[in-house]
Amino acid sequence: MKRYLKYFIITLLLATGLSACQKGELENHASLNPVHLYFKGFVINDTLEFVLRDKVICTAFESSFKMTNGDIYTPGEMIIRKKKDHKQVGRYKIEASPYNVIKDIFYDGNTVVDKIILDPVSNPENMGFKLRFKTIFPGFYGGPVDIQIYDQQYDPNTFEYLGDNTPVRLIRNVTTSFGGFIEISLPNTDLIAHFITFKVFKTGTTQLPFTDDVIIPDPDAYFGILNYAKGQSQLLNISPVVYEDGKLGDGYSADPILSQ
Repeated sequence: MKRYLKYFIITLLLATGLSACQKGELENHASLNPVHLYFKGFVINDTLEFVLRDKVICTAFESSFKMTNGDIYTPGEMIIRKKKDHKQVGRYKIEASPYNVIKDIFYDGNTVVDKIILDPVSNPENMGFKLRFKTIFPGFYGGPVDIQIYDQQYDPNTFEYLGDNTPVRLIRNVTTSFGGFIEISLPNTDLIAHFITFKVFKTGTTQLPFTDDVIIPDPDAYFGILNYAKGQSQLLNISPVVYEDGKLGDGYSADPILSQ
């Protein structure tokens, strides 16, 4: 009886060891060629989830891409879906090499692409861009806006302004989606320097894009400054300055999301 019991225990230990070995081999096989995933880009209007082997590994909104559990993963097919309804909007196959995998993710509200090609400027002295207007400020009136771009000239020696803002371009019906390609140019002279400024209005009016209960002490001075990126094309996000406490700041920001 003892001999049979001894034989049973040895057999059980051997089987357990073999099972553990096989399991370890499978785990080791699954961990071969891990890759370091890094996402960048921009997501418009939705929050997206990146799913690899039925697990959400990253969530993205605007320019924020947050990994949920580290950033080292084994290769496989990654599905990109909307967080709110799990509608699939794209997929990518993660290969075993190279080790550092950088994925450009751009989502326009309908489809995902891994690269945005902006129109080049027709003249290296010009600036090109696509605009959108986006804000979380609760006092925003909620509709499309017109953006009036101005050229403010000044003397670079005395820093004195030379006359009023000169209108350069009126861009109508700007929404949270990027519109068409715009190209502007400035006079090329060493005697006069330029600020590119802009104001934002409710579409078809000269009223500020806020509800009636938002008080702006000096509406004429409420504007933003656009950095003139000569020779570049950009995606620009226009928004009113809003402080952390939710209060409206002075003027607008024009943040480049992408430059080429």
